[in-house]
Amino acid sequence: MKNEPDPAPLSARKVSIVIAVCYRDDSAYVREAVSSALAQTHANLEVLAAADGPLPEATQRYLETTAREDNRLRVMPLAGGLGPAHVRNAAIACATGDYIAVLDADDVAAPDRIARQIAFLEETGADVAGCWYRLIDDAGRVIGRKETPLTPHAIRRALCWFNPIANSSVCARAEALRQHPYREPFLKGPACFGEDYDLWVTLALHGFVLRNQEAELLDFRVGSGFLTRRRGWGAFRTDLRIKIRAVRLYPPITRPVAVLAAICTASFRLCPLFLLRIAYALRNGLRFSSARSR
Repeated sequence: MKNEPDPAPLSARKVSIVIAVCYRDDSAYVREAVSSALAQTHANLEVLAAADGPLPEATQRYLETTAREDNRLRVMPLAGGLGPAHVRNAAIACATGDYIAVLDADDVAAPDRIARQIAFLEETGADVAGCWYRLIDDAGRVIGRKETPLTPHAIRRALCWFNPIANSSVCARAEALRQHPYREPFLKGPACFGEDYDLWVTLALHGFVLRNQEAELLDFRVGSGFLTRRRGWGAFRTDLRIKIRAVRLYPPITRPVAVLAAICTASFRLCPLFLLRIAYALRNGLRFSSARSR
């Protein structure tokens, strides 16, 4: 979609950073995530910590104390069991920024992430911008790096194979996420999975411009339970539904191949954990730095 230039300087534009927090999130990780959001070099921002029901005492105490000390942080208590899609939507509905950035409660944003992402959005005219990122373990050690497809064409081409944009890396024009909120593709509530992947397909189908920035602006935590939550029958059904929707992005002549790719890649979620781990390792090893064509 074509975006008209905004005469206001980038430093004056407000950014809302949305963090969905639930009772399962480690308090130390939540502290790191919120601290990294508040430490951004872009000063004009608000941080919306939306709580999916009652939180552990340590997490609740940290959020309340930090909100008293820094009025840029708003804590939003919500009814429990809503799941990440509904929690993020509630925060987005309350956001007042020109842009909305997403940060998961166990990830860490680089200090210049927001400043660089909004500059990238304006430079490229994109509606949604993700970025490359570092993979970290439970202890915060860097265990790898992830390059993602860069251009709108490369992202659309990848959508029936895998999710080419990390949810926690996204900064978007607010109207894009307000017009098309997160959905629950198959699994509901706290078990919801793939809501971000489904959203990128929806936005691509509606003509929004999706890009990734060639910069590591996020530490993405791959904990011990990361793959366990991404396998099984429910994960397979979810993944396949999303991928089949993405087939509509392909020219009719190539759609049979896209359907086959969707079925094959979704089927990995039915594999034993060690095979899924190998599949993710191979995917993470892909490099897209040469995919710069428009």
